Amino acid sequence: MCAYAHICKAFGYAVSGSDTHEKFFTDEVLKRQHIVFFEGFKKSHITKDIDLIVVSQAYFRRDRGFVAENPEVKEALQKNIPLLLYPEAVAKLFNKCTGIAVCGSHGKTSTTSMLGEILKKSGMNTIALIGSEVLNWKSNALVSIQPDLKKSIHDPIFSDAQLEKVFFAIEADEYREAFLQYFPKITVLLNIDYDHPDYYKTKESYTRAFEKFVAQLQQPQLLITTQRIKISPQIKIIQPTPYAQPLSIPGDHYQNNAAHAAAAADAIGIPKEIIISALKAWRGVKRRFEIYGTYKGITLVDDYAHHPTEVASVANSLRSRGVDTQKTWIVFQSHTYTRTLELFDDFAKALSLFNHVVILKTYSSAREQTFLKNVLKSEKKKKQADGSGLAEVLTNAARKACSEKTAVFVSTHAQAESYLKKHIQKGNWVLTVGAGDGWKILEKLKNFKIAKLKN
Repeated sequence: MCAYAHICKAFGYAVSGSDTHEKFFTDEVLKRQHIVFFEGFKKSHITKDIDLIVVSQAYFRRDRGFVAENPEVKEALQKNIPLLLYPEAVAKLFNKCTGIAVCGSHGKTSTTSMLGEILKKSGMNTIALIGSEVLNWKSNALVSIQPDLKKSIHDPIFSDAQLEKVFFAIEADEYREAFLQYFPKITVLLNIDYDHPDYYKTKESYTRAFEKFVAQLQQPQLLITTQRIKISPQIKIIQPTPYAQPLSIPGDHYQNNAAHAAAAADAIGIPKEIIISALKAWRGVKRRFEIYGTYKGITLVDDYAHHPTEVASVANSLRSRGVDTQKTWIVFQSHTYTRTLELFDDFAKALSLFNHVVILKTYSSAREQTFLKNVLKSEKKKKQADGSGLAEVLTNAARKACSEKTAVFVSTHAQAESYLKKHIQKGNWVLTVGAGDGWKILEKLKNFKIAKLKN
C-alpha cells in the first residue's frame, strides 16, 4: 500500500491514507515522500473530494462479499466512492506497462529490488514496487521516468498512452491468488514451497496457483525459472546462469536471486556490464539480513524470514560469512498461527541449525480472525493457537531438535532483552528473525552497557 501511494505521488496525484497505530518502516517511508497519513481509522477521513480509494485485502473481500469492521471502508461504500483492492489498483497500471513479475515462495523482495536497480542503472523508464524498503532508494517503490513521458501519461487512474515504454518490475504476491490480477510480459518464478495454509488447503492447490499465473504471460511470454511446472508450449523458458555475483550480502539464496534478476535483465537487452555494476551497487533490503551494526563487540542482525526454508537460509548467510555458530543467538517469532501449525516440524528442524534459540509469542495477522473464530473448534486447539501456547509447544519441539543446544520461550520483548543481557558475550551474533515486531529488541540491545556483559 505504501509503495503504491509513493508511485501515485510520483505521478502527481494528491495521496493520503490511514493505517493502524502500530509502527512499521513504512511510517518513515511515507514521511520522506511527504504523504499524509492518519493513525487509526475514522469515517471522517473519507471526504467527498476523493476520486479513488484503495483498500488492503485485510479489510475487504470481493469473493465473499465480506467487509471487515472498518469504518472507512463502510463510509466509502455508503458514499459510492470508487473502491479498488490493492492488487486491482496496481494491476490498472502494471498491465499497461511492459510488466516483469517476480513470484515465488521466497526471495521475491530481494530479486525484484535487484531487478529494479538494474533497470534504473540502464536508464530505462522504470517503475518498481517492492514489499520492503530498498536501502538504495530509502523507499519500497521506485519511479524513474523521463519527465516528458511522465507528463504524457498523467491521467486519472493512468492512461494507456506511452505506458508500454515503461518497464514495471513488481513483487507478485500469491496470497489469495492476488497475482492473478497481473498480466506480465516476463515472469520470474523463483521457487514453489508450500505456504499460506490458511488459504491454500493443499500443496497441490498452492502449485496450481503459480501455474495459473504463468499461463497469463503476454507476448513475448518469457518465463525465467528452474522450476518444473505445467506450462503452455508457447511460453519460452529461460534458465538463469549460475555465476557468482558481486553482492554485499552473503548466502547462496542471494546468489540465486541475483542470477534470476540478471537473466530477466539480459532477456530485455541490458548489457552484462550494467547488470554487474548494478548488482555490485545493490545494498540490500530492509529486514533482509539487515545488519544493525556491531555494538560493543556484538553484531546485531534482523531478518524477515517467516518460513522454515527462509529461517534455514539465514543460517546459510551466517555460514557464508564464516560466523561461528557456537556464538549465534536467534530470537524467533513465528508469523500467523496457521503457518506455524502446518509447518511446525519444519520450523523446529530449521531452528535446530542455531546454537541458542529464544522464541517469542506467535505474531498474528488481521486476516486470521475468521480462522480463530471458525476453524479452531476444540479448547485444546484454541489454547495451541494462542500466541504463547503455540510458541511454547514450538520451543519444546525446537529444544528436542536442538539436542544439546539451548531453546527457551519468553512471553514478552522485555523478557527476551533481560535473558539476552544475562547470556550473550562479546563476539556473539544476535539475530531477530520473523515477520513480526521482534526487531524492536535490537533497538534495545543497542543501548547495552558492556560492563554488564560477560568477558
